[in-house]
Amino acid sequence: MKKLACIAFASLLSSGLAHAQGEDNYPSRPITAILSSAPGGGSDIIFRYLATKLTPILGQPFVMDNKPGANGAIAMTAVKRAKPDGYTLTLGASASHVMNPVLYANLPYHPVKDFTAIGQLGTVGILLAASNDFPANNLKELAEVARKQKEPLQYASYGIGSTGHFCGEVLAQMSGYKLSHVPFKTVPQVISALIAGDVKVGFTDMTAGSAAVKNGQIKALASCTSKTPSLPGVGGYVDQGIDFDRKFRWVLYGPAGMPEPVAKKLRDALNTVLAMPDVIAKFREFGISAESLDGDKVNQIVERDIADWREIARKGRITAE
Repeated sequence: MKKLACIAFASLLSSGLAHAQGEDNYPSRPITAILSSAPGGGSDIIFRYLATKLTPILGQPFVMDNKPGANGAIAMTAVKRAKPDGYTLTLGASASHVMNPVLYANLPYHPVKDFTAIGQLGTVGILLAASNDFPANNLKELAEVARKQKEPLQYASYGIGSTGHFCGEVLAQMSGYKLSHVPFKTVPQVISALIAGDVKVGFTDMTAGSAAVKNGQIKALASCTSKTPSLPGVGGYVDQGIDFDRKFRWVLYGPAGMPEPVAKKLRDALNTVLAMPDVIAKFREFGISAESLDGDKVNQIVERDIADWREIARKGRITAE
């Protein structure tokens, strides 16, 4: 009997010690951020900046682990498989959590069930840009150019099934003029092609695209789907007569099953950061409208947006399989 009591006490002591070293003491070591873009890409730039603000609050540095490819699926699958202890996080985007479920029937992760949605960073547009010598400065003028051409107007994006591809398809379906998709592998490749004039029109992420516009390398025609704070003079789709308004989002995620005290600590830290004036200003440069949303609300929006974009994909016959 005494032996059983000792075992029970030792088990309880061990459990309490593990708890003290785990949830209550979180974080006690560096946190890994698995990122869906290569160094210099959207999620990489944003998370590296975010980490400079989170580290002083959490007391631990972040280690960046870039796993680009498959529209974010490689990175998201790695996060799904990680231990849900708060030491593996990622930035999920509309590409990884909305477009991929539309594109892939056998996606190796579920966008809601396999993740803990800690909180939203904000919303962002996708930039429709053009070479500086292209004879259009907005969607109305783009329509005139497209109508005069015998062949469909070519536009570039950063891959089949990317958010840029979907933005092009929305434009084609709702404007009535013909567009032809030219997929590149990355946003920097699209920007380089626009600068060189190899392709005249293309979609880029707002972070990299805004910088190229401000540097005078390319010009902006529109923001898909709503206006962007980084280029306030550029109209969104709705402003320019395209009646489709679904915002793209950046969300901080961890694996499913994270302990609530750990998720709450991260959520509180994120919300503190998002309220900082310098963060709001920096996000504006990135094209992000800082807007905090809790995980449950994010998941509801993700499921709604999947249904809407699935219909766009069906009409446009967009598939990655």
